[in-house]
Amino acid sequence: MMGPWFVPGTILSGMPSIIISVFGLVVLLIGVILYMMTKLYIKTPSNKAYVRTGMGGKKVIIDGGTIFIPMFHEKMEILLETMKIEVLRAGSDSLLTKDMLRADVKAEFYIKVAKDADSVIAAATSLGDKGINPESVKGLVEEKLVSSLRSVAAQSDLEELNSNRQAFAERVQA
Repeated sequence: MMGPWFVPGTILSGMPSIIISVFGLVVLLIGVILYMMTKLYIKTPSNKAYVRTGMGGKKVIIDGGTIFIPMFHEKMEILLETMKIEVLRAGSDSLLTKDMLRADVKAEFYIKVAKDADSVIAAATSLGDKGINPESVKGLVEEKLVSSLRSVAAQSDLEELNSNRQAFAERVQA
C-alpha cells in the first residue's frame, strides 16, 4: 500500500502511486472485513438459541446467525431441547391424601422452551446467567411442581389416586 511512495523504479512504476495505494487499501479493508466475519459471526445450532444484548438492543437468534462483538454485547445460550425433571416424594416427604394416608409418588415432568422469540426471551429472563440446563431449571421449578402434586393429592383418596392415575396426571398438569 505504501510501497509505491518509497520504492522508486518498481515494476508498477508506470501506474500512478495513488492508484496502487488505493488498491492496497481496498485489499486491506476486504481482508479486515473477512477476518471480522469469520471471528465475530456466531451461528446457532438447531437445538439452541442465543439472546444477544448490549449495543443495538436485545436480539433473539434462532436458526441463524449474527455479529457478536464481546466488548459491546452479552450472549446467553438457551437450550431448546426437552428436559426431563424427576420429582420423588417418599417417606417423610410423601404426599398426604384426602383420607389422611401417605402416598409415595415419583413424577416426571418434561419441560421445553418453544422455538419462538417470546419464549426464548422469557426463558433467558427467568434464568438469567445461570444457563438453561435440567439442574438449574429443577432448582427453579421443583417447589412449584411439589406444591402442585400436594394440592392435587390432598383432593383425592389414596385408592382414587392409585386407580385413576391419568386423571391425577391431568390435574397436576392443569
